[in-house]
Amino acid sequence: MFICASLPSHHLVATAPGTTQFTRTAPSIGSEFYFEPLFKEKFVVLLPEDHPLARQAVIEPEDLQAYRLLVTAATCPYRRKLEMTMQEKGNVTLDMMEIGSMTALKHYVENGLGIALVPGVMVESGLKGTTVRAITGSLIDMTFGMLCKESAYPFQLASQQLYRHLKQAFAVSRI
Repeated sequence: MFICASLPSHHLVATAPGTTQFTRTAPSIGSEFYFEPLFKEKFVVLLPEDHPLARQAVIEPEDLQAYRLLVTAATCPYRRKLEMTMQEKGNVTLDMMEIGSMTALKHYVENGLGIALVPGVMVESGLKGTTVRAITGSLIDMTFGMLCKESAYPFQLASQQLYRHLKQAFAVSRI
């Protein structure tokens, strides 16, 4: 079993026969892979406390275009998801500043260099000088799951038990 937090899609071919991976990247349609979803990760907007969007209870994806958006590297699944969502909303141009890591984004926001779209779990404990707002639309959610070659599905006994355990644990933690 291989555990990967953010596997770029071009690395999916490296999945060895009989192995299972955890990934945020679902395979493309028609690929030789099977993806079993575990949960959807909710995204939120992280803002400096005094930011104009902090006055809104909920933010629309279109609201982001008027402000500098701090993003991760172009190969990051979170960034690709954001760009895909913005494309689906229409011809939306963004003022983006690339930051090397998802963890560093919080500190850049805290110092007033922009706003960031981050997984809600990253900001559950709060961060001094920032505030969190919900963003509308399920397009912003990222599905996390288990990935294997189609020929390795259904999962072997150990993978089945792990999947059931994780599915149960995620269901309880998200209630």
